[in-house]
Amino acid sequence: MLGLTLLAGVLLRWSAWAAAALLLVFALSMAMFLSWEAPLSASVFAAAAAALLLALSPVRTFAFSIDRLFAKRDRAAIAAP
Repeated sequence: MLGLTLLAGVLLRWSAWAAAALLLVFALSMAMFLSWEAPLSASVFAAAAAALLLALSPVRTFAFSIDRLFAKRDRAAIAAP
């Protein structure tokens, strides 16, 4: 579900935070039960970092997202009284 919301651009910031948290939990569980080499080989930490980068980026940088369309609509509604 998180992957679909990230691809569609719906609630992008919340989805990115949730994906980052889920990936970190997954990486830590892989590290505890397999070894520290397993999450590094699967690049789970890199995927979590990418999700955190997306969560921290401003909405205006989201090129193709539904959130950006709503932000434009909201700004237009505020500007035109």
